[in-house]
Amino acid sequence: MALRRKLKGAFRALLQKGGHTAADRDLSYLRPICFAIPEENIVEEIPQKERCLAYNIPGIKETYIYRDEREYYRAYGQSYFAITMKKRGWDCLRHYEILASGCVPYFLGLESCPPATLQAFPKQLVLKARQLGGVPNLEEGEDLRNLRFDIDFSHFDLSRYYALLETLIGYTRKYLTTKALARYVLEQCGLPLSGSYLVLRACHPRGKFKADYQRDLLIHGLYAVGATVYTYPQFSYLYDTFPKDALERVYGKGFSYARRIRYPSYSMSLDSIKAKIKQKVFDGIIYTTQSNLPIEIDATPFFDLILGRYSEESLVFVDGSDKDYTGYCDRIKAWKCFKREIPVDLEYDRPLESASDDDSQARAAI
Repeated sequence: MALRRKLKGAFRALLQKGGHTAADRDLSYLRPICFAIPEENIVEEIPQKERCLAYNIPGIKETYIYRDEREYYRAYGQSYFAITMKKRGWDCLRHYEILASGCVPYFLGLESCPPATLQAFPKQLVLKARQLGGVPNLEEGEDLRNLRFDIDFSHFDLSRYYALLETLIGYTRKYLTTKALARYVLEQCGLPLSGSYLVLRACHPRGKFKADYQRDLLIHGLYAVGATVYTYPQFSYLYDTFPKDALERVYGKGFSYARRIRYPSYSMSLDSIKAKIKQKVFDGIIYTTQSNLPIEIDATPFFDLILGRYSEESLVFVDGSDKDYTGYCDRIKAWKCFKREIPVDLEYDRPLESASDDDSQARAAI
């Protein structure tokens, strides 16, 4: 174990010496990206509140009691607040599930989040709700196993809370859906919403196959904006043909992302995809990371076919991993690149900074 730690430390020092850390690199080629939520998951009305704090607490496995997605969302919706936090990375699907259920995230340590990470997340609104009078003040690193979270309703401004919550739900519906995510990516790349796209894993083909929130939510969003989507391999759990009783074997039981897409009528076979690459049918090729597996673009299927037929303008790389590593090869840096965990500040357009007059309520709340 000591030898492993020593080797990891030496490797980290080597990366830093070679300028592979974010601080030593020009990251202007990166565009921020974050998770999203299917629009149909967002509540139509604010649920009646029964608990000060949701029972489900991240990192405490005994609170992960929900086997049914509707019950999971209902439990959040019946609560004024729900604990969330950074785990391996700042972004987490739980943040969006809490918002979509009609609850306010109590986001521990949010003040320390780098500005370009969680780029679309309503940080200031969430912090304002947490700072309301009567709300317990929890610190990062708090003992969550023995937590007492009782709102002092004699000092709690209920009308202010519900106004903020209503604004958060509206914000989620406008900016944090998978549809908004796909629109953002395609518009940033200058690609048509109704185009044809091939989504591939940017790791070795023998890499472990599992769900990946950034990729899977983007695929859902691409379908939602009317794009024609091909994937390799096929992510069967995303489609309505996937058996319900198999969801237990899917990461997070498939909550919020599985079985939501109608299976397409067109073929996504290996031969069909190869033929379409050769015919240059696709408007864009989107490579995505697979969880935290190493990036091995050159080892991916169809790479040689794609490289000879598609320009850099139509190649997209999406790094949805928890790592803040940015030592990408020059080939990837020449593409349209999106990254979830960006450890430094970048210039970017936050939704509220480019909002229309329709967002006056959100502006006032901030």
